[in-house]
Amino acid sequence: MQGIEDIAIFENYVKSLKALEAEEVFDLFFYRPLAHPIVIALARTPVTPNQVTLVAFLLTAVTGICFLSAGSAAILAGGLIYLVSRVLDCVDGQLARAKGTGSKLGKLYDGLADYFGHAAVMTGFAFAIGKGDLSAPIALLPQVQIPAWIATLLASASLIYQCILADKYKNEYLSRKFPNRKPPSEELREFEEERGKARGMERLLLGVFIGYLKLQNKPSTQAESVTPPAERELYCRMNKVTLFAWNLLGPSMHANLIIVLSILNRLDLYVPAAVVFMNAASLPMHAWQWFVNRSLAARIAAKEQA
Repeated sequence: MQGIEDIAIFENYVKSLKALEAEEVFDLFFYRPLAHPIVIALARTPVTPNQVTLVAFLLTAVTGICFLSAGSAAILAGGLIYLVSRVLDCVDGQLARAKGTGSKLGKLYDGLADYFGHAAVMTGFAFAIGKGDLSAPIALLPQVQIPAWIATLLASASLIYQCILADKYKNEYLSRKFPNRKPPSEELREFEEERGKARGMERLLLGVFIGYLKLQNKPSTQAESVTPPAERELYCRMNKVTLFAWNLLGPSMHANLIIVLSILNRLDLYVPAAVVFMNAASLPMHAWQWFVNRSLAARIAAKEQA
């Protein structure tokens, strides 16, 4: 009987995910398993995914405040709080799928909470790595040092760039994996229509979210324009491994680095990791993706001529 219950729990867990191959490694094997019992507990309560998103954002903001103090104990506390916020960041989406309440509004709130949460963390990060001095020298390479504020700007730009790539290819994959899911370009158009109707702060927030979506959709991959609906399965089969590689540059990887390095009180090491090594890793991945896209287009063309 216990075995049957365990199978049911596992099946419910898998159903709460987007797609196994589209999940980031640390999310799949660490954060989401921790999130699942919380999802089970909240599934039959009035608690909404958007409320969970708000709590996760507030914890992320507290992380930034802890980093801002630049003390070793506060940085450690900030890292542990950030870990909890990452678990809750997984809860909101899983809870929405469990309750069947996923919506464009929920996606907007979740996206904005992530953006402003990262901004809070990186603001505190600037003071933490410089021990309160924004001009303190931070090692980018063994023989290259830059002021803490420049190091933070470069790390933040690298985080944004790499997360855009990971989100871009994940969303393209999911739009082909699930035929009922709208492609990124159509979602962008719908949010732009919503922004046209909005006023005040809502219009401003929609503008921020749309700006990020536009960065994801520019430039579009060759595969997006050449893959007809009948070739969705081929696209997914050819892009599973590349998607796994792109996800290694995603938000979860950056969060893990910050959490681990804050526990070790070496947040400064995040700068060379994100700016040098992870950006360098993206270069061969671009070439790999180009090759996959060309191969996919060639196979589709060969099928059409057959």
